[in-house]
Amino acid sequence: MRLRLLNRINRSSEGDPPTVDDFTNDCVTFVTLRSDHCTMKTKEINAAHQKKTERKKKSYFAREQRHRSRSNVRHRHSSRRSQQSESPPREPRRKPHERNHRCKKVAMSVQDSRTYLEVHINGRRTRLQLDTGAEITMISKKTWNDIGRPPTEACFMPVKTADGSLMEIIGRFETDFTFFSDRHHRPTNGRGYCYVTQSTDLLGLEWCIQMPDYREFKDQYHRRMAATALDKIRDETVTSLKARFAEGFSPGLGRCTKTKAKLVLELDATPVY
Repeated sequence: MRLRLLNRINRSSEGDPPTVDDFTNDCVTFVTLRSDHCTMKTKEINAAHQKKTERKKKSYFAREQRHRSRSNVRHRHSSRRSQQSESPPREPRRKPHERNHRCKKVAMSVQDSRTYLEVHINGRRTRLQLDTGAEITMISKKTWNDIGRPPTEACFMPVKTADGSLMEIIGRFETDFTFFSDRHHRPTNGRGYCYVTQSTDLLGLEWCIQMPDYREFKDQYHRRMAATALDKIRDETVTSLKARFAEGFSPGLGRCTKTKAKLVLELDATPVY
């Protein structure tokens, strides 16, 4: 530090002598640079971990002695078991894995929650899984063979699965179908396109909207949601107006301060009280 300040004095000219503030700034700059240099020299610790204790390597003689002792003990135990009983030793029992049982229970509950409907396609009986999330109705190639292999046409519309991957469509055909409902005790007829896939049997939304039960459920659900939404919007509007215009919603009579009224009397009019 002292050598740095002396060099500064020697470099300065007589016409422009340095001031005390110049020396102070030089000192601060030097201290800052030295601290930054020390910080950069230190090693950064990116992660803290515990070092594994290194096992001492055993010598060849120790390993050989241990192997011989184990062989002798195993030989003595085997000779005792052969003398006592000639039956083979029992295998240790393994504890059942609880994770497998939980997976089986989840699979069984999902299987029970699925809904299947009896649908007649092309005059043949089929069993399709109800899936209102699917836009189209699909049958597998096996089901297509069971209903008589109706003629299909090429399908150029891309069909995607739930994860976004493309599904292979063999073809499609337009057909008449019939639903059987236990509630109405009568069949319901409809018509629409059916898409042939490799191994998927789904009853999609395009056919579901033609079911009377689905239309009734949809109308009832939408009315309930609309009434609930209107009541909620009305309550929120009234609450915001009361908070914004508290004086106008206060009980009692108020005074009109913005509207002006003008009273005009007729000439020679007689007041009546």
